[in-house]
Parts: sequence; C-alpha cells; structure tokens
Amino acid sequence: MHQRLLKQLVELSFRKGELNRQEVSKIADALNRQQLKAYIGGLKKRIKKETIYVDLAAAPSQKLTEKVTMLYPNKQLVYRVAPELLMGMRITDGDNVFGLNLHDRLETLRQYIGE
Repeated sequence: MHQRLLKQLVELSFRKGELNRQEVSKIADALNRQQLKAYIGGLKKRIKKETIYVDLAAAPSQKLTEKVTMLYPNKQLVYRVAPELLMGMRITDGDNVFGLNLHDRLETLRQYIGE
C-alpha cells in the first residue's frame, strides 16, 4: 500500500478528532492482511501523535487540568495516577517525556552532596 493511500485511509478513519469505529470496520474489511497491518500501524501512530499522557502522583485538580489543557489545546489528554512520582508529574507527548518530581530532585541533591 502506498503511503499516500495509507494516510488518506487513516484520515478517513477520524471524524472531529475521534476514531470512527464504523469507518474503521469498513476499511479493515476491504484490506488484505499486509495492508491491514500497515493501516493499524498508521492508526496507532496518529493516536500517539494526538494524545498527551499526564502522569501524576494523585488525581489532578481542576486548576491543573485547565493549565495542561491550555498548554495542549488541540490534543486529547489522558490523566494517569502514578504514586511513584512523589509530588510530581510526567507529561508524555509522542516520544518526548517531560518530568518533574520530588524523588528525582532529592536524588540529584544526594548525588551532589555525596561527591
């Protein structure tokens, strides 16, 4: 399958930024196994590109969700609780990971003092 056709099929699979399951089903039925594999890969890539994962030590506050929404206005935000972050947060945007937490700061300080 050509890349241009693959991109068009992936774009047809989304309506208003949301995955259209009926359209995906129609497209998937018309593809052979190899094409279907490429199509699914394209869908995953598009979803990854449009989704921001926000990991927090506790459930997000209203104020925090508003700020993150302002930072990423056209992205779908997924909040996850990760207790190991210790008063911090980690934002994953595709392959980019931005993190800030107390554990990492204390570890950096401990290494600095230990030298």
